[in-house]
Amino acid sequence: MSPGNIDLFAKDTLVEVSSADGWFPGRWFVAKVLDPPPPSPKAPGKMTFLMEYQSLLYGSKLLRKRVDIKFVRPIPPPPPNDEQEQQRFEVNDVVDAYCNNGWWVGVVSKVSGEEEQRVYSVLLENPSRTINLGPLS
Repeated sequence: MSPGNIDLFAKDTLVEVSSADGWFPGRWFVAKVLDPPPPSPKAPGKMTFLMEYQSLLYGSKLLRKRVDIKFVRPIPPPPPNDEQEQQRFEVNDVVDAYCNNGWWVGVVSKVSGEEEQRVYSVLLENPSRTINLGPLS
């Protein structure tokens, strides 16, 4: 990441955060940037942020954790409001599915129902399990 892109992750920005240390691998949570690192052209891959998760608690307070930049991504744009622009998924599409306060990487394994009442079965990557989502609105 170049130092010019650091504005995407400025203080108080909402982002999505994942982890590779066994702590919910493959799952993305919304978090607020509390302490962004200063831009460092010498070691851009060594940047870490202090984050405050928006849906995970540590005791009675929102969980705070230092996270490496490679596990941070911008929040995706909201889905379109127009039904004609709504995303339609098919079997074998790779998707991020919202479940248990986070986004999980998965693959659509089954699509059922009519166009406006579609239900998607999604096989999640880690841990391996299937969830049903929909209809999308």
